[in-house]
Amino acid sequence: MGALQSTISESSYENFASPRSSTSFLPNIFNAWREELLLVTDEKDILITSTELMSKNQETVGYNEDIKLVTAYKVPLSGYQCSKNIFYHMFVVFQTQNWWWSIEKDTDLITLQRFRNESDVKKRYKNTTRNSWITEIKRDGSIKKVQDLINWLHENDELKQDFHWFHRNSQHFGFSVFNFLSRTETL
Repeated sequence: MGALQSTISESSYENFASPRSSTSFLPNIFNAWREELLLVTDEKDILITSTELMSKNQETVGYNEDIKLVTAYKVPLSGYQCSKNIFYHMFVVFQTQNWWWSIEKDTDLITLQRFRNESDVKKRYKNTTRNSWITEIKRDGSIKKVQDLINWLHENDELKQDFHWFHRNSQHFGFSVFNFLSRTETL
């Protein structure tokens, strides 16, 4: 696990980001929605509140990065699923000049990951291995910047919109992010 932001106590972080099973995105009834963005990098993990999103993002995220490529993926909610056509967890991966990124909504918060290698954001989530059954949904180029995505999160109050299994889940969020970042394709 990366170094923790100094304002986050290790015990509160452990409760919030305890490792999940690598095969399950099923509900964790003990995780209440947090109005925070978790930025996971190879150096550290940082929690950014909805009020800090616009002021902290330039120093922590890198706002001038052009997004070149955006891809939507899905994984089963559980390793025991026979099909992932209807019930699945969705996340979006995008590439900039120096980084690979992923963004997704889970039952407790929105996570933005940034690593040098595509496999680190595609095959890992909150420092655990994803279910290996990852399927690409759609891919497209982009003319947006990382700052555009941060602005979009802020303007749409995405950090304040809690998770709902039927109305505001990873698929709804993933569709919206992909459609916002994508140059020509839509989901």
